[in-house]
Amino acid sequence: MEIWLDSSNLSDARYFDHVGLTSGITTNPKILASSQNSPLQTLQRLLEINDQPICVQVTAQDTLGIIAQARHLRTISTRFIVKIQANKQGFKAMKELVSENIPVLSTAIFTAGQVLTSCQLNVDYIAPYFDHIKQSNINWENEIRRMADIVKSVNCKSKLMMASIKNIEDIYYSMDIGAQAVTAPSDILRKLAEEPLQTSDALQMFSTSWATVEDDLFNQTTQHDCL
Repeated sequence: MEIWLDSSNLSDARYFDHVGLTSGITTNPKILASSQNSPLQTLQRLLEINDQPICVQVTAQDTLGIIAQARHLRTISTRFIVKIQANKQGFKAMKELVSENIPVLSTAIFTAGQVLTSCQLNVDYIAPYFDHIKQSNINWENEIRRMADIVKSVNCKSKLMMASIKNIEDIYYSMDIGAQAVTAPSDILRKLAEEPLQTSDALQMFSTSWATVEDDLFNQTTQHDCL
């Protein structure tokens, strides 16, 4: 499964680049608006931090405007994946942009019908709003599983990227249903690599056990390396 960072924070981007956990970065207008720098400056800095793809959302609501903004984003960087809303105007724009080989992420997904339509358009990623669906749909589990089944059953080239993730269990659930990707904020992703107390205890036990022999082992290794 691909794990993406949902943030425009430069420190977060550097941290996860060093750790090697993430496959890319997702942003949206709200995230970029909260950055200290302008949206363009923030995106340019993110591009400098690593060589991974970055998802950037259009703000236009009409089809022609969406297409124009998508093309403009790709002139800034070919690493941008264009996020487009999954509605009538957005779908029309997706069809044109896919034909131009511009990578597209279909976003604001709440129904299986949106997933099926996005699959038919051969977009690169489809992003259901996981927590929003849980809160608004009494049959949310059936709906989300149906989304995953659609991607698997219709020979869809798109990857299901679960968004609106609120805790680690949401990530594990996404894995269980077969989603190919998930995007989550830094506070949740950091918890994936947290050291539990059991790990600390185990390391202490190993340290105590090795105290009498590690010098012998590693001194010999050092000597051999020097030969």
